[in-house]
Amino acid sequence: MTEPTDPIVELLDTARALRVLAQGLNGEEGGGTDLPQGGKPGLACILRLLADNLDKNAQRLDEA
Repeated sequence: MTEPTDPIVELLDTARALRVLAQGLNGEEGGGTDLPQGGKPGLACILRLLADNLDKNAQRLDEA
């Protein structure tokens, strides 16, 4: 079994992922990423996963 991670670290990782996604959407160089295959459906999937991660970690912080 893996050790639980700090929810703050996971929230920071999620925020970093959102920034990289935003850079890619804006076409910025230096860390941006292309849209996943499928365009909007792929983007929706990534955003849903990020939102779920944020919700999970916010609940963990609330319980701490």
